[in-house]
Amino acid sequence: MNTFSRESDDQSDDESLLKQQSSRMGGNDHFGGTDTESMFNDPPLITPDPDLDHVSTQTNVQVETSSHQKGKRGEAKPNLLQRAFSRASKTNEQGITSEFPSTTLFASSLVIFTLVLIIQIVALRSHLSVMEDQIERDATLENYEQIQNDYQKQVGSWKKLTSAQLERLETQRSELAMRESQISKLSLSEKESQKRTEEAKQLMETTLAELKIARDDLAVAEASLQVTKARQLVLKNETGELQRGYTSAKAEITETEKLLEQSAAQLANNIAELKRQETELKSNNDRTTMLATAKIELAGVKQQTENARNILADIQSEAKRLSDRREQLVLDLEKLELRRNAIENELAAASRESSRIPVGDSEVITNDPKSKEESIGETDAESALGSPNLKDATEDQQ
Repeated sequence: MNTFSRESDDQSDDESLLKQQSSRMGGNDHFGGTDTESMFNDPPLITPDPDLDHVSTQTNVQVETSSHQKGKRGEAKPNLLQRAFSRASKTNEQGITSEFPSTTLFASSLVIFTLVLIIQIVALRSHLSVMEDQIERDATLENYEQIQNDYQKQVGSWKKLTSAQLERLETQRSELAMRESQISKLSLSEKESQKRTEEAKQLMETTLAELKIARDDLAVAEASLQVTKARQLVLKNETGELQRGYTSAKAEITETEKLLEQSAAQLANNIAELKRQETELKSNNDRTTMLATAKIELAGVKQQTENARNILADIQSEAKRLSDRREQLVLDLEKLELRRNAIENELAAASRESSRIPVGDSEVITNDPKSKEESIGETDAESALGSPNLKDATEDQQ
């Protein structure tokens, strides 16, 4: 439609331009005419070219087709050249001769040639527009095929996913149908069966929610247990290091005590020797220098004894600090043992709940006392297995 509209607009512009040129030619008084029609009343000196007539007729057909496509713009006007040639043929039949100069013929042939060129340009332009539209349609068709292939691939993947989901839903539906049939067999009447089914569904939803909460609590408890185990291992390592330090400090204290005893015995011997030497010095004035030297040595021994006593006091204070640290670690281990017992109790309760409630689309809670006793026995066994390990670790640390 756009191609035909452009052709019609170009044709109308060409016709208006031809009318203006014809009016200028016909309005010249030198050639003796006032309008275009008077120029063609006389027979032309040259015969119309059949090729040009064919071109003008084809152009007229194109204009009529474009006008017919537009609809509301009305019917196409007759071609100007066709009307001119028809009038020239009529005048030739009447036998009227023309006396126009050769300049008028040259001008009219130039106008006709110009019109032919314009018509060819319009035809080429319409052909180019048609080719452009064809290229755009081809590109759009290729894009559409690519999009259609992508869409088919996507639809294939969606169909696979949908078929898998439908299979899962069919399995779940068959399981639910089996459970509903079991419930309906156990029911006494249709109303009671519906009521029990609703209650079972509600109970299942609540138990699933509780199971989810229990799983979250279990995950938190497991994380806390891992942290507690890590902290217990760190405390065990620290306790071992403190125990080794305490043992080494105790050995050093024992050795120091032995050295102090030896020093005290040596000091007593030295004092006895000094006293004996002092008595000898009192009786002998020549030994006064020896007595002074012995006093100096006695002062040095006393200083060594004082240093040894200070070292012994430091060792005793360090041993007391290590003993306090050991007591604090024992208290921490007792707290950790209590926390571990609480976590194990929570885990036992969660395991009992999980043993009563199957995971996923499960059956309603069973009230079988044997299963409860088995779950309680397993929990007690786990707690019994867990407690001695802590006690053994505490005894090793002590």
